[in-house]
Amino acid sequence: MKAEKPIIAILLLSFFIPLASASNVYSYEFTDTSNWIVKDIYANNLCGIHTGDGGYIWVNTSGVTGSAGAYFNLSEIINPAFLVDKIKIEYYFSGFCIDGSNYLKIAVTADDWNNKVEWSHSNFNYDSPHYYSRLVDVVNGNAVNISFFLYSYGSGSSWSSVYVYNVTLTLYAATANNPPEANEPYPPDGANITNTTVTLSCRVMDPDGDVLNVTFYNARTQEILGSVNNVASGSRVYCTWSGLSYYSSYEWFVRVSDGKTEEQSPTWHFNVVPPGHEPQILNVYPYDGAENVSIPVNISFTVTDEDNDSMYVEVNIGITNPAKQWIFRNVSSGTTFNLSWSEAEYNTTYTLYIFVKDENNATNAFTGTFRTEPEDPAGGGIFEWPRWKLPFSWFAMFFTSFIAIIGFASTAFFMKPESIKAFGYGPATGSLLLTILIVAGVLLYHTSAHWIWLVLDALLAVFILYLTVKAVVLKKGRKYVRRLL
Repeated sequence: MKAEKPIIAILLLSFFIPLASASNVYSYEFTDTSNWIVKDIYANNLCGIHTGDGGYIWVNTSGVTGSAGAYFNLSEIINPAFLVDKIKIEYYFSGFCIDGSNYLKIAVTADDWNNKVEWSHSNFNYDSPHYYSRLVDVVNGNAVNISFFLYSYGSGSSWSSVYVYNVTLTLYAATANNPPEANEPYPPDGANITNTTVTLSCRVMDPDGDVLNVTFYNARTQEILGSVNNVASGSRVYCTWSGLSYYSSYEWFVRVSDGKTEEQSPTWHFNVVPPGHEPQILNVYPYDGAENVSIPVNISFTVTDEDNDSMYVEVNIGITNPAKQWIFRNVSSGTTFNLSWSEAEYNTTYTLYIFVKDENNATNAFTGTFRTEPEDPAGGGIFEWPRWKLPFSWFAMFFTSFIAIIGFASTAFFMKPESIKAFGYGPATGSLLLTILIVAGVLLYHTSAHWIWLVLDALLAVFILYLTVKAVVLKKGRKYVRRLL
């Protein structure tokens, strides 16, 4: 048996034809090998490149071993304008294996040749090119290497060969990654706790359902408090923080990573106070869930502190961008507040937020919602029209249009010369006035007019209707009406 003599040819693929050009998919076909560079280290001519259209790589041995290698880096050869997420590799290959052996191996690897994906074909006999394709998930796809290794072995009179034809690559853009997030902190932001050891927690979410890694940080020192890995989206994560001190405030945050994006949560804080020493907020009105609160809104509450510390008090209508805010400093324990707010809207829900902090930074807060009274349908005084009730309902618009059409049609009928001759001008005038009064009634309702105006409008409409009907029925033109109808 002859000694094996490996032959290595390094082929740099530098020519391609783009087949498709979509926003997230590109295809390239290597159809010409004329620009490929071959370095035959052992110079025994057992491998090579066939140039020209439809060129191919080949190894053909008899009695010895031969091999060839071809590789290229996407960023150097193709340099797509997007981040590659998947690569579809298509190629044709053929070869003979007579008493020897052959194989073709393809590898897709990162720059450091770790985490490679590879497959191979071995001991094949194909007279004509045989098609094969494979879709590969890649990481850092624009810097990936794609390699073809051709190998054939023969000893004595045996021989074998490998041929690779027309390599085509289809590149798929990475889908947009939605970043993870953290919320629902515990302790709640701004809360007071009475223990010097606390278990921090929050809920982590990922819109794509990715597995998450979470790290807890002391926001003031950037010290890592702990970490939790391989967390499912939607889970709560926990971390114990010990060695805290009374009358102190602490800040913390988490960083959440889905393997593609790392996001930092808001910075949350809490206060450590001795048990029972935080200031109290008592007898709050409007209480949480209060309904039909009159306008102007009267807000009352009492603040107390067991240590008789002076306090800072803040009252907000609304938490973010409050509609109204009051701030009081150096407030004594036992102080009762009575505040008035006249800018509230009728039939509207508001959030009342009261925050209290004493000299030792112990805090407390009240958060509740209340709803103001419905708008007075009478509109106040007889001559007051506070606001329009908009938008008009579909029924109001349909009813008004219907009355207007019928009313004006009736008016036109009674304005005909023969109708005037038979009935006079009374029916025509009555039809027009009746139409105007009914439409006016709808408008009065939508201006929140006092109920007296609605009653007067209705009485006048009934009176006009009576006169109109009387004019038609009791006049001598009843026979004329029958004839017309």
